[in-house]
Amino acid sequence: MFHSVSSGTPRWGLIGAIGSALIASLCCLGPLVLLVLGVGGAWAAQLTSLEPYRPIFVGITLLFMGYAFYRVYRKNPARDCEPGRACAHPQTERRNKIVLWTVALIILALLVSPYIIAGFHSSTTMPGTTGQTVVLELQNMTCVSCVVAVEKGLLNQEGVYRVEATLEPPRATVVFDPGKTTVTALLRATTDIGYPSRVLIEPSKQKEN
Repeated sequence: MFHSVSSGTPRWGLIGAIGSALIASLCCLGPLVLLVLGVGGAWAAQLTSLEPYRPIFVGITLLFMGYAFYRVYRKNPARDCEPGRACAHPQTERRNKIVLWTVALIILALLVSPYIIAGFHSSTTMPGTTGQTVVLELQNMTCVSCVVAVEKGLLNQEGVYRVEATLEPPRATVVFDPGKTTVTALLRATTDIGYPSRVLIEPSKQKEN
């Protein structure tokens, strides 16, 4: 995409905007992607540790994009071009605008994707099962996609029938078969995807209807 952008468009500004948007999204999407790929542990923990810096990278992204829009939509976009050069042609200006808006849409998709994923996610329930219920208090729960990652990570454990995770408060209610898994295994599962937890409410018997 970028090799055809003329000198009238801040090529490196667009690349920088995409790069900073990717970093800003890692803390939310990273653990979920690693979970899908079957990778966890230290990698997931490192990604969730980026969350305090997310507003900074979002700000950097907006600065890059603001600069790019200024360069493309300034009153005289060809003022830096010598007569006869490609960047002085109207067709080149039109192409630059197409590239700019395409990059803007990509960045918007990156920044809002955690909310879109959470909106389409629904908890999995196995009716008619008897098990125990434990409530876990979670760490590093910073965005809505974290809820999706926690629920999927716990549901991947054998013997887990139902998981309901929330962002506020950062908790997960888990219904499980104590004959197939343990609370220790559940705690380890959340840690492996970057969300260490502790038991908030001890296991109790519950019937799922």
